[in-house]
Amino acid sequence: IIDGEWTDNDIPDPLSDLINLLSEKRDRTLTQHWGLWLIKRDPERGLQLLMPNDSGKRRERPDEDLALLQAIMESSPEAGAQYLEYLVLQRKSSSPQLHDMLAASCINQLSAALALESVSKLWRAKAASYASNPTDSSFLSYFASTTPDSPHKRARLKTILFLSGSDLYDPVIVRPLLLDHQKILTLELAIVDGKLGHHRSALSTLVHDLHDSTSAELYCALGGKLVLPKTAQLLSNNNPGLEGWASTLFGGVKTKTRSPEKIVVDEGQRTELVRILLDVYMSNGGDSSQRAANLINSQAKNLDILDIIPTIPPDWSLNLMSSFLARSFRRTLHLQHETKIIKTISAGQNLEVKDHAWLILREEGAIIEEPLEPDEDGGGSSLAPESFDEKAGLGEKIALHLSGVPPVTQEELHLEKVGWGSEEQVAADLT
Repeated sequence: IIDGEWTDNDIPDPLSDLINLLSEKRDRTLTQHWGLWLIKRDPERGLQLLMPNDSGKRRERPDEDLALLQAIMESSPEAGAQYLEYLVLQRKSSSPQLHDMLAASCINQLSAALALESVSKLWRAKAASYASNPTDSSFLSYFASTTPDSPHKRARLKTILFLSGSDLYDPVIVRPLLLDHQKILTLELAIVDGKLGHHRSALSTLVHDLHDSTSAELYCALGGKLVLPKTAQLLSNNNPGLEGWASTLFGGVKTKTRSPEKIVVDEGQRTELVRILLDVYMSNGGDSSQRAANLINSQAKNLDILDIIPTIPPDWSLNLMSSFLARSFRRTLHLQHETKIIKTISAGQNLEVKDHAWLILREEGAIIEEPLEPDEDGGGSSLAPESFDEKAGLGEKIALHLSGVPPVTQEELHLEKVGWGSEEQVAADLT
């Protein structure tokens, strides 16, 4: 009936009846079979059948998803691109292969758009206008706010969001796809270079080619990233069709029930990126000298004065670096005073510990070593020194004192050993 071979007045819309029947069956194999059949006749309705709107989680089946995607692309490349976006953005697939395919699909859409002379001229004009009129806003914000809305503009914004937000695609595979239009797609190329860890190349592209110092300094502050979650949210609010891209690729996008996640950047990496950016500014000269001075003054925390002073050109005025020098000296003086305070506190704590330890040592007593007695030759004795423990007989003396028995004298012990008689006999003999 759908193909028109038969007609039935009782079935005015057989296509909708077919979709409703398959949706009620909930048979994955049956749905995929007739979904592919339907895509050849009505791609939009076929995708509606293959892409249910339910938001429940399901177990990932990367092999089955890839096989179905290939079948859809064979029937309709446009439908295949939409289904690929569905798998990555709505189903949140973590398959690197699908992310590679979506990155390639986005760049292919940009290449197709740049094949149109009107689009190519417009994007070149936007880049030239931004470079000739220095501003504090980034090129991304400038392009999004000044370019008229069109499918080509949305395709480029989607590509920028995906290249910046996804960590699953392989930048080694993606970068060569941008080289054919590297003079126009400079921002996209810088993003991919950042993913590869080629920070000097990315910063050079931003500063020298795109003339976007704002994005270059943001790149250093974010540890190699160029798009903040709040920037993605702003783009999605002002450009229809980007909501799913921003919410999926930037998990920190602020919603009614969730606050944006704070981006944590290693201080060592940030310092390294600032040094690279300073070198890029210094290598350009001209107008970049003022940018370099502003960077030095604003990043005094991340720059060591001993490393920066040798790199300063001799023709620079001292006033250009007055803020950096003042903050560096102030920080050095602060650290010096802080160190003195910590040292004094530590000395007080050491004295307190010694005071407590002295009480314990006094209760425990001490071992007294007697000096060596000289031998016949006048030298020291070859025997080890004898030691006297003042606590050794203390326990016995205390016990005798408590029992009321007087301690035994040395004379009594001697008399007992030699076997003398009674006390009267000993007294008489001694007399």
